[in-house]
Amino acid sequence: LLGGALLGLSFYALIQEVAQAPLPAAAYAYLGMSAFFAAAAKVPLATSIMVAEMGNNYLLIPPSLLASIVAREVSGNTSIYSSQLLHRPPREIVDAEALLAILREKGVEPPITAGQLADGGIKPVRHDTPAEIVLKLMEKGAPVVPVVDGDGRPIGVITPDSLEEAIEEGVDLPTTPAHTLAYMEAPVVGEEEGVDSMLEKMLTYESEAAIVVDKDGRYKGTVLIEEVIAALAYILQEAGSRSRRRRTLGAGL
Repeated sequence: LLGGALLGLSFYALIQEVAQAPLPAAAYAYLGMSAFFAAAAKVPLATSIMVAEMGNNYLLIPPSLLASIVAREVSGNTSIYSSQLLHRPPREIVDAEALLAILREKGVEPPITAGQLADGGIKPVRHDTPAEIVLKLMEKGAPVVPVVDGDGRPIGVITPDSLEEAIEEGVDLPTTPAHTLAYMEAPVVGEEEGVDSMLEKMLTYESEAAIVVDKDGRYKGTVLIEEVIAALAYILQEAGSRSRRRRTLGAGL
């Protein structure tokens, strides 16, 4: 906040040398505070309200909010809060977590493991596979392409976005090995981990897929968020059906 205020006052002094500043010096100090803190903390709305409170003038909110949003966008993804989620998580993950919360409210703990949901239909490619093959797999509908080393252990995944970015950069796909385009953009979970642990990791990675490995760390399959939602919805439906049957039986007795 102090650094932002000094920057704002410095800007005021600079424009005063050229022309008459349209606002008083204090206004530039407050706007500097707002912009500098929003860039560091990525909270433009809260920062704007805080600065207006400090200045005892709510007319500061509109210009502070504008300065804060611009500063947040210009400053990139660096934040003073290391655990902060800088992007909105995919809607499907939020839906899956909501279903899980509903089941727990009903006293139902989903007896599902990552291994049970792993779809072996999504085949991985070796690390030395040409990226051109990955492109062909995605053209056939593969949502992600896992990449494994010589022992079958995952080293990352290639997403459509990362492949598109490589194409735009002019990467020669026939001669580029898959491992150079593979990044850990999806969590790796053990086959015995529960669905709640897997969802938590998917939320952290902001990924709609999870890579499942066996006890030796070798690739077992990929779980897509749609499969998690379908499984949780089925369990919720079954729990509702059992509850209705119990009420019907109780009424009959």
